[in-house]
Amino acid sequence: MYEMLFMGNFIQDGNEKWAFYKAYDYDLPSEKVLANLKGLVLPGSKYSVYDESIEWIKPLKELVQNIYNNYK
Repeated sequence: MYEMLFMGNFIQDGNEKWAFYKAYDYDLPSEKVLANLKGLVLPGSKYSVYDESIEWIKPLKELVQNIYNNYK
C-alpha cells in the first residue's frame, strides 16, 4: 500500500515501470538491474545510517556506494 501511495507522486504516464525493494529484508537490486536503471529513489527512514546495530544498513550503504562509484 505504501509503495503505491509513494509511487503516485512520481508517475508521469502509464508506460513507466517501477520496482520496489525492501532493504530491511535484504532485498536489493542486482547488478543486472542496476545496469538498466534510469533512476533510483531512496526514501527516508526512521533508522539512522550511523546505527551499526541495524544489520541491513551496511548492505544498503554498500549498494549506495556501488551505485555512486560504478553507475554514473
